[in-house]
Amino acid sequence: MDNMDIHRKSLSRLLFGQVPADFADWVDFVAITSLLAFHWQVELEVYALLSLALGLPYLVVGPMLAKYIDKGSVGNALIFSSLGR
Repeated sequence: MDNMDIHRKSLSRLLFGQVPADFADWVDFVAITSLLAFHWQVELEVYALLSLALGLPYLVVGPMLAKYIDKGSVGNALIFSSLGR
């Protein structure tokens, strides 16, 4: 096994470890929207604000941190992003 195969295997393990975190984000989104829709019966503007609140960190923080992530390790970026989330 050469160094590249080891790197791919560890990267795929890290990416596979990201799946539970992404699934948990999806469950949170469904739970929040269900609470807003069925319990609080909010107006449509609240859903727009929720979408904005969920997407804005990706639009603001993502481009600022991209140059640091490109220079560093992908594994460290996945670990720190999961911790930050």
